[in-house]
Amino acid sequence: MSPNELGHKKGHKEAITKLTQSQKTLINTQSSLRSKLDEIPKTSHTRILESSKHFDEHLHHLELGRIWINKGNPFISLLLEEFHKSSLGGHMGLAKTLSKLKDKLFWQGMKQDVHHYILQKYVPAKSTGLLQPIPPW
Repeated sequence: MSPNELGHKKGHKEAITKLTQSQKTLINTQSSLRSKLDEIPKTSHTRILESSKHFDEHLHHLELGRIWINKGNPFISLLLEEFHKSSLGGHMGLAKTLSKLKDKLFWQGMKQDVHHYILQKYVPAKSTGLLQPIPPW
């Protein structure tokens, strides 16, 4: 049996085939989502925007790829832990962890939650006191 009979493609041809299939799937998904969005009544969009007027600046950022998480979501504590301790945050403290979170996410009271989390996790090194000489005997 030849490799072609088995459906095996060598090298970059296989990668190109997978890429074109992925692109077709993505295009189909996008068009499906757009049609579903068009089915939502415009009044729903208006109601959401009206109830969120004071979050207008954050809604603008949501269009840039940030995810809005509801306050009190249990997932927030996991996010705080991962962004602070992982390579994304690297135990860099409040400013760095908050900056990394703000790049991708938003929730009401984010700064206070990050501040509280870091203060809760930060334990200063215990002072060992003055050095004591070792007796010579």
